[in-house]
Amino acid sequence: MILRADLHSRYLPFSGLGAGFVLWPGKEYSLADTQEVFRERLQRLIAKFEADKEHYLSKGYPEAQARVDFIAPFFKALGWDVDNEAGLLHHEGEVIVETSEEETHGRPDYSFRVGGQTKFFVEAKAPSEPLSAALSTRSTRHAHQR
Repeated sequence: MILRADLHSRYLPFSGLGAGFVLWPGKEYSLADTQEVFRERLQRLIAKFEADKEHYLSKGYPEAQARVDFIAPFFKALGWDVDNEAGLLHHEGEVIVETSEEETHGRPDYSFRVGGQTKFFVEAKAPSEPLSAALSTRSTRHAHQR
């Protein structure tokens, strides 16, 4: 399978810059190439976490930093335009990111969209928080609203 890099394409992972990889618009890539780039990016994230695991699991490591260090890079590696590099209007973007505690009150941290329709939410939590915190009534409320 051959994929064509397109900065406005939702279907080609790694369409932006970052982590030492560049896919050039107009150039063709095999699915194996993009999968290998994803594997390498994921391995870097895992290695980063493992190298300072005690810090990342401590109460002093906040959710906001986890979003910057791990959550956004993970979804970027999957090909989501988390930073709206395509320059779309807010309501047209692939990923709606809530950036402050005031903004996220009652809303998920990330809303992932395809064709203007929300497909799923991500509720971020610091690694030190138990999984039950992510499965709170607030998170389930997001799911039931859709």
